Amino acid sequence: MKELQEILDKLVVKENGCWEWPGARTTKGYGHIHWNGKVCRVHRVVYCIINGISLESEIIVMHKCDNPPCSNPEHLIGGNNADNTQDMYWKGRGKSRTNLGYRKGYFGCGHPYVEDNFYHSRGSVLCKICIKERAKKRRSEGK
Repeated sequence: MKELQEILDKLVVKENGCWEWPGARTTKGYGHIHWNGKVCRVHRVVYCIINGISLESEIIVMHKCDNPPCSNPEHLIGGNNADNTQDMYWKGRGKSRTNLGYRKGYFGCGHPYVEDNFYHSRGSVLCKICIKERAKKRRSEGK
């Protein structure tokens, strides 16, 4: 816990409640440090130590505040790749050509982006209605 306290002592508390790492950062703004012989993201180290999770775990540590240098434990949440993809699209950070639709609550196809109408596949979020329509069309063409 001494090492964790050393990290926490270096964080700069901002007016918005974020605790920002003032040191080295990645090109996307995430703070990074050398930890146990590896380069690690600061927010991941903080989250894993506080929650008793191995840094070797596959957990994805996300920011509720959407501020990459933040390491405030109250702003961090664990999840998996699908959670991270969904979080990215809801916050409008996806690289997809249909991303504007996600922000408005719709896929680029015009179908609603709601909990029971999306499917995660290989890091992408897909419209279930479109998947069903394509499958139906393929079946009818095969007759």
